[in-house]
Order: sequence, then structure tokens, then C-alpha cells
Amino acid sequence: MSYTYNGVTEEERANKGNTGKPDTPNVTTSEMQAIMDELANLALDKLNALVAELNAHAGKAVESEQITNIRFDQNEFQFSTDNGVSWNNTGSIIEVSVSPNDIHMEGYSKAEVAAAILITDTLNQAMGKLEKKADDNAQTIQNKTVIHDFPITTSWVTNDNTRNNTTYPYKQLIETDVFDNTDADESLDGQVISATEGEVMTDAETEDSYKLSKDCTKTEGGFYVYASEETTVALRLRVRGV
Repeated sequence: MSYTYNGVTEEERANKGNTGKPDTPNVTTSEMQAIMDELANLALDKLNALVAELNAHAGKAVESEQITNIRFDQNEFQFSTDNGVSWNNTGSIIEVSVSPNDIHMEGYSKAEVAAAILITDTLNQAMGKLEKKADDNAQTIQNKTVIHDFPITTSWVTNDNTRNNTTYPYKQLIETDVFDNTDADESLDGQVISATEGEVMTDAETEDSYKLSKDCTKTEGGFYVYASEETTVALRLRVRGV
């Protein structure tokens, strides 16, 4: 007697997981958690189904060219060389559960860095990599949806930076520890809005907003905003992501 087992098919993997989702997925936290868990849950379901099938064969003979029969009996892996007349223990104790919710992976831990799963990985290593990747993806999505508001005052200094100092001769330092200086030349995606929370921009605010450059650059201790003229009213800059 022989048995055939099925793995995860391409059809079952289709449209699951985070790959291919837009930068801003527009889903709730619980929906995103479900997306991040889809592939891992699919792998666990397939594994649990395989374990259940193997346990169902316990005590039954399985044909082999060199060993006539093998079986699981009382959590022991046994083999026969005489068509099941007598059985020998291999000394291997197999601790498994037929319950799909009760597979224990001793020594399991999340991977320290995200990496590709290799065919030589153990189940523990593969699941550790999956969890690390899922956590990293969830953090990236969360970071891109974070909103920070910063006040833009009417205090400006001369723009001595080589960047845009002709068109925008004024600059203002927005001090914050939210943005690091890892990529100092990287621009931030900022939107100028009313200085008052929840209010529509006044005519004066709208007029002053046209004086500001859309280009905000990181620097040590914060980032710079630039202006073609000094503004006369307070404004607010909304920046997404960290």
C-alpha cells in the first residue's frame, strides 16, 4: 500500500499574503493582520492535515522495496522486514497530535532578520523567518500610515543651502526626533494645512501656503521647509510616514 500527500498549490496561494498589495492598502488593522497571517495559516493548515493523515496510518503496513512495512505505533516509528510478521523499533519517539490546533515546535523562535526560506531549513527555522517577515511588513505598513503635524511659524532665516536658494531664499528648521538623518537628501512628503486643527484654511493661510516649497529636506535634529517669501501667518505641515 502506498500513500500520496498533497502540498500547497499555486491556486491556493493565489491572492494571499502582502505581496502585490498597494503601498497604502486602505484596510483596517484587523484586516491587515489577517492578510499578514494568510500564507502562514495556509502552511500550518497543510502541515496539520499531513500530520493527521500520517497518524491515521498508524499500525498499518506500508510497502517499501527495502523495508517491507513501516508504521507509527504508540508514538514510536517501527519497521518490518517480513511483511509485518514482526516489528522492530527505531528508537525514534514521534510526539504529534491529531489536533490541528496543537502542534508544538520545541525551540521555536522568531528569526532575528528577514531571509528567504531554504530547503535545508527546519520547520522551526522556516516559521521563524515567516514570522519575522510578517512583523517587518506590518511595521512598514504602519509606518507609512502614521501622520505627524508640525507648526510652521513666521520666523524665517536666510536659505544658505545650495538647494533651491534662488527660488526659495528663506528657510525654517522644524525640530523633531521623528525623522532621522540617515538619508539627508531624501525629501519628505508634506502637505500644508490650516494652523488650526480641523479648520479650513483662511484666505491669508492659503496665500502664504503658495510661498512654500513642496520640497522639505531632512537635516540633523529635524528638517527644513523653504519659502519664496516670509509668511505672515502660522501654518501647519502634515507629514506621512517615519
